Amino acid sequence: MPVSVIIPALNEEPCIAAAILSAFLAGAAEVIVADGGSSDATVEVARAHDARILTGADMRSHLLNLGAREATHDTLLFLHADTLLPLGASAAVEKTIADGVIFGGFREIPIREDYELARRMKRAGRTAILPLAVRTSGRRLLDHGVVRTTARHSILIAGYHLGVSPERLARWYRR
Repeated sequence: MPVSVIIPALNEEPCIAAAILSAFLAGAAEVIVADGGSSDATVEVARAHDARILTGADMRSHLLNLGAREATHDTLLFLHADTLLPLGASAAVEKTIADGVIFGGFREIPIREDYELARRMKRAGRTAILPLAVRTSGRRLLDHGVVRTTARHSILIAGYHLGVSPERLARWYRR
């Protein structure tokens, strides 16, 4: 059961090569970079590292769904461009979902699509936690500060639960 790794990207030139390499070293059969119109060399770097390139709108949920639709394998692993997979990640994923999982898709909203999917997955059944750890860059925390970043995300989640539209949350977040 080969794994397709899907990486949504927008101006990720400094970190995309490492993410792609980690995916291949983790055992991915295919790495797809779904680019939202990068103005830097993200696409060229990704292509040079044997990733398959797809382009689409710069909304992350759209890029994730595009990658899922175009993947050549049924087992999908979604990866942030600043995150590195550990060795053996693909095999661990394959073993965990050998009984079959249906991908319900990301809701195409401008923000919190990952959180919304996680909530749907929780309602659908038990979540498996793999005995592996990924490494994610702290660049966003360092750029904006730990307290400010944590507060912003807490407010976004609270707003989401209170019924604030994802479009309004996205406008607030991007200010």
